[in-house]
Amino acid sequence: MVETLGSETLIYLSWINDESNEFIMRLQGRCSYRNGDRIYIKFDKEKIHLFNKETEKTVLNLDNL
Repeated sequence: MVETLGSETLIYLSWINDESNEFIMRLQGRCSYRNGDRIYIKFDKEKIHLFNKETEKTVLNLDNL
Protein backbone atom coordinates (compact mmCIF):
# COMPACT_ATOMS: atom_id res chain seq x y z
CA MET A 1 0.00 0.00 0.00
CA VAL A 2 1.23 3.50 -0.80
CA GLU A 3 0.27 6.36 1.53
CA THR A 4 1.19 9.92 0.54
CA LEU A 5 1.46 12.23 3.56
CA GLY A 6 2.41 15.57 2.05
CA SER A 7 6.18 15.87 2.54
CA GLU A 8 6.76 12.11 2.69
CA THR A 9 5.35 8.83 1.42
CA LEU A 10 4.95 5.59 3.36
CA ILE A 11 5.10 2.33 1.45
CA TYR A 12 3.86 -0.76 3.28
CA LEU A 13 5.77 -3.76 1.93
CA SER A 14 5.65 -7.51 2.38
CA TRP A 15 7.57 -10.38 0.85
CA ILE A 16 5.78 -12.07 -2.03
CA ASN A 17 3.03 -14.35 -0.65
CA ASP A 18 4.10 -13.73 2.96
CA GLU A 19 2.24 -10.87 4.59
CA SER A 20 3.50 -11.94 8.04
CA ASN A 21 6.79 -10.17 7.25
CA GLU A 22 5.59 -6.67 6.56
CA PHE A 23 7.68 -3.54 6.88
CA ILE A 24 7.27 0.15 6.14
CA MET A 25 9.53 2.22 3.91
CA ARG A 26 9.45 6.00 4.31
CA LEU A 27 10.44 8.19 1.35
CA GLN A 28 10.91 11.94 1.18
CA GLY A 29 8.31 13.55 -1.09
CA ARG A 30 6.09 11.68 -3.53
CA CYS A 31 6.80 8.59 -5.60
CA SER A 32 5.38 6.89 -8.69
CA TYR A 33 4.64 3.56 -6.99
CA ARG A 34 1.02 2.44 -6.84
CA ASN A 35 -0.81 -0.06 -4.65
CA GLY A 36 -0.04 -3.58 -5.83
CA ASP A 37 3.19 -2.72 -7.66
CA ARG A 38 6.03 -5.21 -7.37
CA ILE A 39 9.21 -3.34 -6.52
CA TYR A 40 12.78 -4.35 -5.83
CA ILE A 41 14.62 -2.66 -2.99
CA LYS A 42 18.17 -2.51 -1.73
CA PHE A 43 18.95 -1.38 1.80
CA ASP A 44 21.58 1.26 2.58
CA LYS A 45 22.90 0.22 5.99
CA GLU A 46 23.89 3.85 6.68
CA LYS A 47 20.26 5.00 6.49
CA ILE A 48 18.10 2.08 7.65
CA HIS A 49 16.44 1.75 11.05
CA LEU A 50 14.79 -1.54 11.99
CA PHE A 51 12.36 -1.85 14.90
CA ASN A 52 10.40 -4.70 16.47
CA LYS A 53 6.72 -4.07 15.77
CA GLU A 54 5.59 -5.19 19.23
CA THR A 55 8.31 -3.75 21.48
CA GLU A 56 9.18 -0.77 19.24
CA LYS A 57 12.85 -1.37 20.14
CA THR A 58 15.62 -1.48 17.57
CA VAL A 59 16.32 -5.01 16.33
CA LEU A 60 19.69 -4.46 14.69
CA ASN A 61 22.73 -2.37 15.48
CA LEU A 62 24.06 -1.53 12.03
CA ASP A 63 27.19 0.15 13.38
CA ASN A 64 28.66 -3.32 13.96
CA LEU A 65 28.20 -4.48 10.35
